[in-house]
Amino acid sequence: MSSLEIDLRNRDKYENVIRAIDEYGLSIKESIFENLPSELMVTYQRIREIYVQEVTRDRGRVDVDSLIQLYMNVPKTEELLRYLLLATVLFTGFQNLRNELIYRVMMKNYEAISRVITNPSYSLISDISIKLLSDYENERAKRESIQDINEAMHSFIYGLRKLTKSYGTTLIKWLPKFRNIEAFERALPIFYPPKVNERRRRAIRTFIRWVSHETNLPIALGILTRG
Repeated sequence: MSSLEIDLRNRDKYENVIRAIDEYGLSIKESIFENLPSELMVTYQRIREIYVQEVTRDRGRVDVDSLIQLYMNVPKTEELLRYLLLATVLFTGFQNLRNELIYRVMMKNYEAISRVITNPSYSLISDISIKLLSDYENERAKRESIQDINEAMHSFIYGLRKLTKSYGTTLIKWLPKFRNIEAFERALPIFYPPKVNERRRRAIRTFIRWVSHETNLPIALGILTRG
């Protein structure tokens, strides 16, 4: 066996390496959380603090209902979740996809975006889409379609309205109840354009990753507590 090969039958020999890789993976934060508007950054940090405090206090056991209530007491928790969801929905609206650019453009236009987040109205689609497209293309990401961005915004608003009006709930109450990733992935397409393609699949899985891992935004508590 060459010096570069690992014999998995002798796992004990590589425990230190495996532990270092695991620790590195847990330390990585998604860049969206480094590019939040300041008021949402405060919310994000507070939710992380609450989760760590509760898990430490209960030695890894989480009372989902009480933790949801603590999250709900943090100002703008629902707005933060909707903002993150919108970011992934917009992944489907830009053909020349540059994630970090989307985060910067959203942060720059947070005042306009916050209106559609708090009041999901179809009448806001055109103005917000034009703002996002203009700033995105100013960064040399050309040849984008306003129709694709409008469609993404429309799907986002449709999904939010269905959630709040038809289901009578909110993201902060809805997301923690999912017990497995497969069911979560099947439910999320109500917020995304109906085109079933790899771009939409990746967008949905990105949102799942953002909200169901303890190093990001630990909201999907049913999934977290089941490992």
